[in-house]
Amino acid sequence: MTDNNTQARFDEGYEFGLRLYDILVNSGKQPNSDMIAGMLTAIYAGLYHIAPTHDAIDKLTEFAMDYAKEQNIKESENEEQKSNLS
Repeated sequence: MTDNNTQARFDEGYEFGLRLYDILVNSGKQPNSDMIAGMLTAIYAGLYHIAPTHDAIDKLTEFAMDYAKEQNIKESENEEQKSNLS
């Protein structure tokens, strides 16, 4: 993501996703794979209505999953470094 507008739109979408997850967590119910699957299915149903092709959704999904994995690895490494400093 090199374009400032692209980054801003990505950040906005990321924040929406975090708020959606917060709604689930704060619902008083224990989040589980069935609930997450339902959330993802709703998101994908919307994507299939607006995406130009199924291939575009596949590419978007691959990017999102790779990005999330990279972020998770970075966060894990940061947490490990913090615990080593303690």
